[in-house]
Amino acid sequence: MVALVDFVCNVDITAYVGKITAPTLIVGMTRDQLVPVRYAREFQSAIPGSSYVEIDSGHAAATEKPEELLKIVQDFLA
Repeated sequence: MVALVDFVCNVDITAYVGKITAPTLIVGMTRDQLVPVRYAREFQSAIPGSSYVEIDSGHAAATEKPEELLKIVQDFLA
């Protein structure tokens, strides 16, 4: 777990996100303690044409708000 937290805190993918050309959905979780929502907002700004949605959830939105997350993904894919 320590290695995972260290990785999350130190990984830098800024050189790659601007090269993404596929339709991209970024979902930010407003109460995420592991990956602050500001990173999701930064990704959305860096990925041309990307879509952005926030969920009032912690890091585990798939278990905290599964219906809301599923609807967001389904709407994006429709």
